[in-house]
Amino acid sequence: MIPALVNRQLYPSLAEEVYLNQASIGLIAEPVVKAMHAFLDESARHGNMRLTDEQEVALFGNLRTPAAHLLHCDPEHVAITACASDLLGQLPYWYNLCPEDEVVLVESDFPAISRPWLTSGSGARAAIRWVQDAPGEDLTQTIVDQLSSRTKLVVVGHVQYGTGSLVDVPALGSAASRVGASLIVDATQSAGVLDVNGPEWNADAVISSGYKWLGGHGGVAISYLSDALIEKTPVLAGWMGAPEPFEFDTKNAPFADPASKFTMSTMSYLSIIGLAEALKLGQQTSYHSTTKHIAQLTAYLENALATTGWCSFHQATAPSPIVSLANPEADGSAVYQTLMNNQIHCSQRNGRLRISLAPFVNSSDLDQLVSILSLFD
Repeated sequence: MIPALVNRQLYPSLAEEVYLNQASIGLIAEPVVKAMHAFLDESARHGNMRLTDEQEVALFGNLRTPAAHLLHCDPEHVAITACASDLLGQLPYWYNLCPEDEVVLVESDFPAISRPWLTSGSGARAAIRWVQDAPGEDLTQTIVDQLSSRTKLVVVGHVQYGTGSLVDVPALGSAASRVGASLIVDATQSAGVLDVNGPEWNADAVISSGYKWLGGHGGVAISYLSDALIEKTPVLAGWMGAPEPFEFDTKNAPFADPASKFTMSTMSYLSIIGLAEALKLGQQTSYHSTTKHIAQLTAYLENALATTGWCSFHQATAPSPIVSLANPEADGSAVYQTLMNNQIHCSQRNGRLRISLAPFVNSSDLDQLVSILSLFD
C-alpha cells in the first residue's frame, strides 16, 4: 500500500470519489477554501468598507513572498498576472524576431504556448521549428538536436500536458545558451510537485498558472522573470502596473519596479488569497517527498498494467506527475465514460487517458482505476 503523501481529509471530495485529474482543474484543500471564505465574508463582500486602496495593493505582496520561495528567486522577480497567457501572449512582441530567426516549439505542447506565435503579431515574422514529442524518445534531446545558429528562442512546457513527457530544463537551458538562444518555460504542469528553479534554469521566464498543481483557483498566475525580461516594456500596459496605481495618472505611463509592472488591472483577489495560502500549505511538503511519491505511484501503476493492453507514453525514467495511457483495442470514449460512471476522474487528451498523480493520490486510487481499465482488454 502506497499511502497519500498529504492528509486526504483536507479534500472532502475524496471521501467518495477518485480524483486523478489535478492536471485539469485541481482540488482545493480545506485550509485554502477557508482562507478564501474568510476574505469573502470579512472583507470582499463589504466593498471598500474593509479594503482600503493600500490593502488592495498589499494583497500582491502577500502572494509574491511564497511565490518567490516556490520559484527560488527574489520577490522582485515575481510577476503576478491573471493568467499564464498574460505573459505568454506578449513574448512575440518582446523578442521582435526576424524571418531568418527561429522559434522552437513542441507541436503537441499546450496551445497557450504556440498560439501567440501563430497569430498576426510581430512574432509571426519568425520561422517556427516544430519538434515532435514521440513515444519512448527523449524530448529534451529531440529539442536540442533542432537547435542551430538560427534559433533565438525556445518556448516549452516543463511537463507536457498531454503526454507527461518531462523536459530536462537545465540541460535544455545550457544547450540553448550555447547557440545564443533564450528559453521560456511553462511550468503549469510541474510547479507545486516538481522543483522549479528560475535562476538556475538559465531561463528568461518560468510561468505557471495557479489553479492546477499549486492548489489555487482560476484567475491568478505567477512567474519568475529574469533581469533581461524585467527590462522589457509591457505590451499590455494596465493601470495596476504603475508605481502608485491609485494616483490615477492619466497623462503619464511610468511603470512600477521591477516585475510589478506586469500586473495589468484589478484581479480576482479571492484567488490571490487562495493561492498564497495554497503555496504556504504546499511548502510544508518537500519536493524530494513529492518526487519520490510520484515515482512510487508510477511504478505501481505500470506494474499493475503490465499484463493488460494498456501502456504509457513513456516508461518511468524520470518522475512526471502526468501519465498518459492508451490501449489500441479499447474505445477511449467508452473507457472514459465508464470511469466517470464509477466516480473515477481523469481526462481525455489527444486520444489518450491522462492520469494525474497528485500528493493526495494513493495506491488504492490506482487499484480502482486499473480494475476498470482491465475490463477493456
